Amino acid sequence: MKKILVSLLLISLHIGCSNDDDSSNNLNINYDQNIIEITFRQSGETTAPQINWSGNEGTFSATTLTTPGDDDFVGRVVFIDKLTGVISWDNRVPLGEKDIIITAVNATQTATTRITMINNFKNGLFIGGFDTDTSDEPNFSEIINDTSMLLSEDGTASLTALDESNFEGAGTWTADGATVIVNFSTNDTPPQEIVMVGYMYASNGDFSGRWGTGLNQDNELENVMGLFSFEND
Repeated sequence: MKKILVSLLLISLHIGCSNDDDSSNNLNINYDQNIIEITFRQSGETTAPQINWSGNEGTFSATTLTTPGDDDFVGRVVFIDKLTGVISWDNRVPLGEKDIIITAVNATQTATTRITMINNFKNGLFIGGFDTDTSDEPNFSEIINDTSMLLSEDGTASLTALDESNFEGAGTWTADGATVIVNFSTNDTPPQEIVMVGYMYASNGDFSGRWGTGLNQDNELENVMGLFSFEND
């Protein structure tokens, strides 16, 4: 009976050691940072990740497609070195937060990990202007650059005329990815409550869209009054 118990114990120990050995050979991808915070229009790259190929080296791939309907940034503004796993990005990454899923594959195994990239907007001075074009095919090129706009990191916004008018505006701004909304009150008597809804292009810092009054729950203007276009100064 003792011999049987000893044999079973040895078998159990052997199985346990085998499982430990197997788990130690599983692929693991480790980047220095799992959360990367960058500033709007800033390019950069990660260091190469640590991975236990165990002598059977493979390749890396990546995607930002984490939900249906997403736009995959990999290959356009985010890139991965297939041999080293280094993630790089150019200055066109949109504002907001995006998950990057990295996959490593060799002849026998596959492993994945996730990096979250957060693109923050800092203080920005813009020069541009407004017009009253509400057509379906607007011409932004006709807008006169007669206004400065400062979007501050604390979420406040201020506008000042560059011509001889005394126009001023003060309010707040928010960003949802590349979509930026500015709410401000003019210095008219009584003041006008204006809303700007537009897209901020990371490639050149331009901010353009439509302005008007009222905003519905889908962040769409209820009363479109014209266009605006500003360039990051």
